[in-house]
Amino acid sequence: MKKVYKTLFFDWNKTLSHSLFWEQWHNDNHPNRDKSEILTRELFMNNGDVIKKWMLGDVVSEDIAELLSEKVGLSKKEIIDDLSYSCQNMSYAFDGLLKIIQDLRKSGIKCVIATDN
Repeated sequence: MKKVYKTLFFDWNKTLSHSLFWEQWHNDNHPNRDKSEILTRELFMNNGDVIKKWMLGDVVSEDIAELLSEKVGLSKKEIIDDLSYSCQNMSYAFDGLLKIIQDLRKSGIKCVIATDN
């Protein structure tokens, strides 16, 4: 018997997109290139508990920016602006992915993006 799906859940991170927060900082020509390693270490290694709270919505981006500001040596505004830029410029994992999801929806399958943020 063929299984018919009514709803498909897609994870954003590493499934629909490989883009990262502050991804532009990894570019050799970006003025904050030298700060990307500090940001990654401080946020994702030294403050894992805060990341979990952020992903669950218990901590907001402004709180993250405040936490990072002194450690990274940038203003909260610069950190927030660059976070916003990276979020607005995230891309799909491959060309045509959006069309596949649109086709699934047209066929009557409910498609949901699930993420831990």
